[in-house]
Amino acid sequence: MNRLIVSLQHSINTLAARGWSGRRIARELDINRETVARHIHARPREVTAGGTEVAADSKPAISTLGSEGVVGSKPAISTLGSRAGRTSDSGPFSGEIEAGLHGGLSLKRIHQDLVSEHAFTGSYQSVKRFARQFAASMDPPFRRMECGPGEEMQVDFGCGAWVVEDGRRRRPHLYRCVLSHSRKE
Repeated sequence: MNRLIVSLQHSINTLAARGWSGRRIARELDINRETVARHIHARPREVTAGGTEVAADSKPAISTLGSEGVVGSKPAISTLGSRAGRTSDSGPFSGEIEAGLHGGLSLKRIHQDLVSEHAFTGSYQSVKRFARQFAASMDPPFRRMECGPGEEMQVDFGCGAWVVEDGRRRRPHLYRCVLSHSRKE
């Protein structure tokens, strides 16, 4: 069985202790993610007072209401009387996000505008998740063109696939027109 060199083992342990995912560690160290997973699961384990096994360097669970907190730790998220989950960083900018969506801007452009004009510190993914709630209420991004008979025709011109004719290869020219009222070609 192949063994990882000590410096890679140490790197994996350090990054895993910092909370990095196995995929991220594998990508950063340029090794197979299955090797990272095998190494992380092979770390020494301790048995707690309750008889359960935990990794020797695992983090304690987030404290709940009424339990004793550890000095310097973050408090648990209270769900009493409130909606479950966290509030979005994009919430205060909902008007700008909605206006950008109605204006036809891409989410990337909306995020860039928020960062440059409103000193937004949230991520692009935050804006993307927040914009999903507007997707159901918005009209589709296209409009059907209605016109009377004989008023309009759409024309396309281009080159087709190569053909062999009389022993010579050539590309035929294509012309296509569609009547806008009847959609006939």
